[in-house]
Amino acid sequence: MPIITARFAFLRLADQLVREGDKKKALDVLDKAEKVIPNESVPYDQLSANFTLFYYEVGDTAKAVKIGDAIAKRADEELTYFIEKSKEGGSREWGADSVNDFIQNNLRDLSILTNIATQNNKEAAERYQKIYDKHAAAMQ
Repeated sequence: MPIITARFAFLRLADQLVREGDKKKALDVLDKAEKVIPNESVPYDQLSANFTLFYYEVGDTAKAVKIGDAIAKRADEELTYFIEKSKEGGSREWGADSVNDFIQNNLRDLSILTNIATQNNKEAAERYQKIYDKHAAAMQ
């Protein structure tokens, strides 16, 4: 099973459990996903920002922030690299479309994190927004 499919299955189950009011089981599911598909082995993907939403929903702000910060850190690093590559004209090694995709995907992830955190953790939302704004300005 592809990793993205496995992460999506964990998210769907956590969502259903939250809807049913069983936050304890939802937390167990989220923790299991982190255990069997950790960021250190399989870097967070485009779905992973949604894990922050469910960790907030079940009341585990620390884990939500840990995941959000990891995604934001990687997005910051990748955006710094790929925006510089695009300005240098060095996107040939990656392909201009691929560089643009990396940039847009990372900006999207930061936007999702910011939107989720705005409802749950203003301090985290401000950090993510600051990273987004820095890179959006760099693209001008």
